[in-house]
Amino acid sequence: MSYRIDKVAVIGAGTMGGGIAAHLANIGIPVVLLDIPTPNLSEDERRDPAARNRLVNSLYERMVKARPANLANAERAELITVGNTEDDFDLLADADWVIEVIIERLDLKQALMARLEETCKPGTIVSTNTSGIPIHQIAEGRSEDFKKHFLGTHFFNPPRYLHLLEVIPTPDTDPAVTAFLVDYGRNVLGKGVVVCKDTPNFIGNRFFSVAASYGIERAFELGYTIAEVDAITGPTIGRPKTATFRLMDLVGLDVMAHVNSNLYAAIEEDAYRETLRPERTTVVMEQMIENGWLGNKSGQGFYRKTMVDGQREFWTLSPETMEYEATPKVRFDSIGAVRKIDDLGERVSRLLSRPLGVCRCVTGAGRFRGKPLVRCHVPDCRHHECAVRVLNGAEADFCRKLRAVLAAGRERSVGLRPPRSGGGERLSLRSPALPEALGHQPVEVLSQRGKWLAHAYLNPHSLIAARITSRRRDTPLDRADNRRRACP
Repeated sequence: MSYRIDKVAVIGAGTMGGGIAAHLANIGIPVVLLDIPTPNLSEDERRDPAARNRLVNSLYERMVKARPANLANAERAELITVGNTEDDFDLLADADWVIEVIIERLDLKQALMARLEETCKPGTIVSTNTSGIPIHQIAEGRSEDFKKHFLGTHFFNPPRYLHLLEVIPTPDTDPAVTAFLVDYGRNVLGKGVVVCKDTPNFIGNRFFSVAASYGIERAFELGYTIAEVDAITGPTIGRPKTATFRLMDLVGLDVMAHVNSNLYAAIEEDAYRETLRPERTTVVMEQMIENGWLGNKSGQGFYRKTMVDGQREFWTLSPETMEYEATPKVRFDSIGAVRKIDDLGERVSRLLSRPLGVCRCVTGAGRFRGKPLVRCHVPDCRHHECAVRVLNGAEADFCRKLRAVLAAGRERSVGLRPPRSGGGERLSLRSPALPEALGHQPVEVLSQRGKWLAHAYLNPHSLIAARITSRRRDTPLDRADNRRRACP
């Protein structure tokens, strides 16, 4: 049997469903976009078609106005017909391909498949965009012919821009249907198509769920800011501009939490299973979901648009205070040195092979006149990327004394003043304990984002840094980890 697609129906007009409909409209395919009728209507409103379609129309308008743009141009929007799943289901009768993109609940998806089997013409291809429910379970109870034309087609958000399309056949799927959609995805939709096994979260989301959970937890543990993580994990390493936290906002924190929860339950034998329940990340995300900070669809997530003096700014969430802060421009010399290298493999290789700089908790300290540095081997150091020069005996002794003073909490009375050129002159200190404990060595203490950063200058070519917290806060992140470790 040969297949041809002249009309597509998308059921579920949320962020993903709207994006898929727009991508199909961009290539000139007429699309029917349905969602549930508007809930909680009055008796009079239930008889008003405009009121019943209020929800789907609002989702359509959000899709049209989305940035980055879902539609190639405004005229493509005319190819999309909207409606609801109670009043307009008959519009699916002549569809050649129906894509299900509703909420991730097996019972609702199975009920929808039963309705589709009654409505659609014979030979209609039906696919699900689920990423967390086994494909074969969704078609349980359907006829043999329905199952032959049923499979998974997992797009990635936003569909217009992300290249990957996973095609997931079941054991009952006709190989000719699979081959057709693989060819259609590559040559018509312009996708990089990968045929996957029907395993939990397939390939892309299986990898992303674990990698994102590990990466975010690691970033919180090491004290990186939201903006710093996104500056590192974006196009420089071959990922989209959404990087890590902007991607979480785009996907939706509630969706991500649901996907991780489903995956955790489905992979009992996986060695990386516990990575999906990271301590710090779970505390922060649960608080955000409780607050309704779900990402782009709620207007704020890890990022929030803020108007300052009539100008639009994107502020980032501080996981420690659960407050939004102005985001300074993030620049890394190591990334700047390789950003003009076009070849991804060479760029990443050069990035990883660069010599380590100074400890990152000593922000803006610069490098030691090009001298090679080594990884910090201080026990229990939170910043495992820290770099310090190999210590001689006197420097190691100084480091221990500095750590003892910082642990005693006396650093809060230290004055702020940078060392003069040459680094050899002792600074004025208001704390009488410091000069005595440090052997009258020059010390600089800076305050940044609520943290104290202590720089100890022994000579122009060596530096030991310590990081402690200036005050105790009762925040979700503090409750997850009240132990603050020094980083000398």
